Amino acid sequence: MFNVYKVVITFDTGMEHVDDVGGEWKTVRETTSALERICHGPARGLVNEVKAIDALDLVVFHARKNKDGRLAMVRA
Repeated sequence: MFNVYKVVITFDTGMEHVDDVGGEWKTVRETTSALERICHGPARGLVNEVKAIDALDLVVFHARKNKDGRLAMVRA
């Protein structure tokens, strides 16, 4: 039940977007695919921050743009 996630993207403009289709939660496979697409796809230069949040509102993945302009994992 708790292996479902939402992917939250923050763009350079400060606008936040939840990557969900019709408000549906993503499975582990769908979340991994979404993170791969967002972090390594053509729009990666526009993304400032990416988070994967589970059903309990816990952040399970967090990447932020570093000084080089690339997304890097954030450690707690």
